[in-house]
Amino acid sequence: MMSRRLIPLVLGLLAWVATGCENREVWKIVAVSGAGDRVIAGCESQRGVSALVVVTPGSGGKEDVEWLLPPRRLSGLSVQAAVGLRDDHRAAVVLRQEYGGVLAWVDLRTGTWRQLLEGWFLCPPVWAPDGDRLAVVGRTDASERYMSALVVGVGAKPSRVLALRPPGAQVTDVRSVAWSPQADRLAVMARTTDQLGDVWVTSSSQPGQHWVRVSHSGEGMGDSVAWTADGRAITFVRVPRRGGAWEVTEVDPSGTSEPRTVLRYMPQPQAVLYFAIGPRLAVVREGEGTVQVIRPGVAAIEVPFKERPLGPCAWCASGRRIAVVAAGRRLYVVDTESGRSRLLFDATGTGRLARGSGE
Repeated sequence: MMSRRLIPLVLGLLAWVATGCENREVWKIVAVSGAGDRVIAGCESQRGVSALVVVTPGSGGKEDVEWLLPPRRLSGLSVQAAVGLRDDHRAAVVLRQEYGGVLAWVDLRTGTWRQLLEGWFLCPPVWAPDGDRLAVVGRTDASERYMSALVVGVGAKPSRVLALRPPGAQVTDVRSVAWSPQADRLAVMARTTDQLGDVWVTSSSQPGQHWVRVSHSGEGMGDSVAWTADGRAITFVRVPRRGGAWEVTEVDPSGTSEPRTVLRYMPQPQAVLYFAIGPRLAVVREGEGTVQVIRPGVAAIEVPFKERPLGPCAWCASGRRIAVVAAGRRLYVVDTESGRSRLLFDATGTGRLARGSGE
């Protein structure tokens, strides 16, 4: 028979699970993304509990912070990536477990979670600009040898999944994927058997039927492909295999012109932990505790941080601010014009944890 002393404890635990709890423990920020004016952070507690934190910047340093736990059927999984959709109320989330993971999307207004896909994923997922589809690098079957670009419909039930990989016996893993601003094309960074990576483009209306190889250097960083805002070029980071400066390179999506080097960056040994391509190149230099923002033809901006380690980082939607995590628990935004940093969120603070619902 249950001890009378244990009854209040059990009832309290059940209430915590059903309705949420007061957050009074230390959390670690493991993923960060911009979503319109907001910043989304994926957090994990010391007890292995995962949560999404949505931070809306306010005036006078008073931010609106909302905590959201996954529904019970997804509890126990760790947040691997959380990506917001610009000017919208949804976030795409990759949750991982010991074997594989789950791709889901979350309605941030209602706390509703919807599971889209189970598999093994490289993150983060990428929203199509129209909000109807997600692209993520992964595989859905353990027997599959290589990673593909998986395109998932968000609105359809059940979700339609397309697995895309450039043709050729030399092509192995897809490493990253990016939508064009008009959502009419997909660019992927794909590895070959003896090289780091090349950029390929396919139409999103007839995905995979026709591929154009637009980069032939074989020296592209696997997670760095991105489109320019006007859709006229694709940007990636080229890393010489024998050392030397990194080159931010632009290529024509049609593959009809030679790649153009936009800027060069010489990393310090073991100094670069994270970087993000947006309208500028942002590099987190862990060894020196700085966030460096590099623009073509303009002097670089360096923002020092006393707290370490630094990273991850992500561009916010406006392209002017970058979100960066310091010491694993403090979320800052850096204004890349002024070089000023602002503390948005401290994961050791208290807050109300709300349990999300599932579809």
